[in-house]
Amino acid sequence: MNAYSAYKRSTRTVDDAMLVIAGVVVGLDLLLVSASVVLRPFGISYATFQEFPRLFQSFLTFLVIAGVLRAKGHIGVDFLSSRFKGTTLVIVEMLILCAAAATSVILLAASILTLQGLVDFGEKTVSEIEFPIWYIYTSQVVGFLLLFLASFEMLIDRVGLLSVKK
Repeated sequence: MNAYSAYKRSTRTVDDAMLVIAGVVVGLDLLLVSASVVLRPFGISYATFQEFPRLFQSFLTFLVIAGVLRAKGHIGVDFLSSRFKGTTLVIVEMLILCAAAATSVILLAASILTLQGLVDFGEKTVSEIEFPIWYIYTSQVVGFLLLFLASFEMLIDRVGLLSVKK
């Protein structure tokens, strides 16, 4: 077993962990919305029940984006894969992965700046349960970092495919 295959196994584990976190967020969102609906006829209404699902949507989006890319989920350019075959397809995929890696670096830098600004300003959520809003934005930093690593890993795999085909 080489270091690269160990790295790939660890990234799959991270993808699975991010999916579990996203599942927990969806479960909590559903629980909070359901509790809000059930308690409303009794005159009990908590704004937090309605705010938390909205606040934590970024955990759903950003933490699973790398796993979705690896699984060839909804992130992709499907019409290209039907037009090209063989080496040309691998080269097109490599270009797409380079674009994804470059974009993730730009978005990672922007997310880090945003996170730093929110930490410096000390902004808190405007809800019944107050907490620093930067907690929510950590998911962007983690997500774009994982997206870069996934793009780069897949690019290395495509280079390997290209060298095998020649």
